[in-house]
Order: sequence, then structure tokens, then C-alpha cells
Amino acid sequence: VCLGGFLALLASCTLALRAFPELNDVRLWGVSLSWLLLGFGPYPLIVTTALIYTRSARRNEAAFRALDAVPGGPE
Repeated sequence: VCLGGFLALLASCTLALRAFPELNDVRLWGVSLSWLLLGFGPYPLIVTTALIYTRSARRNEAAFRALDAVPGGPE
């Protein structure tokens, strides 16, 4: 789920840049806005995806450990 969401958002960023070619004319600090978006735009997405994935992995591990703590559970 995390990978699918990540790829969908990254693809939409690329498609948006292709749909609006005038972003190549906008410059910030001497660099094209499209390059800045492609260079720095995915990082918040990467961090968010990593946090969601880590949270779900911890939840799964806690659920697995809870199975072992049940009386009469597997030994």
C-alpha cells in the first residue's frame, strides 16, 4: 500500500510537470522550478511513506508479540 501510494504520487508529480511546461521558465535562485520540484519535492513524500511503513511494522510486531503472551498460546 505504501509503495503504491508513493509511486502514484511520484507519477502525478511528473505528469503535472509535463502538463505545465511553463514551469521551465520560472526560476528560483537561478534554477528552474521544475528541477527544484523534481529534486526536492519527493523528499517529504519519502519521509511520510517511511513513517507510515514503520508505524504499521511496529503495530504488526506488537500484535505478533501479543499472540505469544496469551495464556495457553503456542509454547
